Amino acid sequence: MREKGSITLFAVFGLFVLMLLGMALLEITNIEFQMSQSMLDRVRAYYMAEAGMEKALAKIKHNPLFLQDLTLNGVVIQGEDPFNGEVDSPCHCSFSRVVLTAKEQDAETITGAFSVTGRCNSAVSNLKAKVKFGPDGLIDIIYWKT
Repeated sequence: MREKGSITLFAVFGLFVLMLLGMALLEITNIEFQMSQSMLDRVRAYYMAEAGMEKALAKIKHNPLFLQDLTLNGVVIQGEDPFNGEVDSPCHCSFSRVVLTAKEQDAETITGAFSVTGRCNSAVSNLKAKVKFGPDGLIDIIYWKT
């Protein structure tokens, strides 16, 4: 009779151990999921900043008169989301603060520094670039970094 009770006790103990293992695996899976979502948001924020930079460069390339107001150390583009950076997606991603500052000027070219901030949920990515604007709308990107 005592043997029947001990088998039940071992079965309950075995199920308890399996339940603890299952809960531990569930917690590990949850942490991995949160880490992957965070990484995905950081990547999206970077690409939103890149999209803001590309949109600003396209606007300047298609409207060269946009650079006429740019003087040495003057800021042409600034403010929250001047290029309608909001993207139609459930993750609330956007770019903002597209800032262009002239660094050097000569008769034909302007060298400027761009700064763009991309956001996706809680992730933020800042992108900086040094760009040379030449005659006839030629744009040369000197460097591009985060």
